[in-house]
Amino acid sequence: MMPAQTVPNRSRRCNACGTRYEPYPRRSGAQRFCCEACRVRDFKARQKLLFPPGPVRKLDEPPQDQAGRLTAACARILGRLLQGPATNLELAAAGGIRYGARIHELRQLGHDIRTGPTEPSGRVVYRLEVAR
Repeated sequence: MMPAQTVPNRSRRCNACGTRYEPYPRRSGAQRFCCEACRVRDFKARQKLLFPPGPVRKLDEPPQDQAGRLTAACARILGRLLQGPATNLELAAAGGIRYGARIHELRQLGHDIRTGPTEPSGRVVYRLEVAR
């Protein structure tokens, strides 16, 4: 038994505009539309139903409920950076595997975290610049 979406349109009427059409020659699968424009129009209408437009939050803004708050991992990384420069291995031990995401969050909150040059071994040194 074929799925509902691939059932052939036996009436030979377009699902979008209702006009009669002749089937495409040498085409496998079910034909439901008279032309490509009707197929695209139907696709866009279905997209609007599935993904209605709504308010969009900018990616560089933290969510309203999280603005100004530090997660536990961010607090551990910030505490480690306040002690002095730290390597990526030390930050991974302090804040978990996704320490880079936590550094990004700290930078978004206004902390000036600088990255040193990467060594051939893959080690990177991070340091927190404190305003004096």
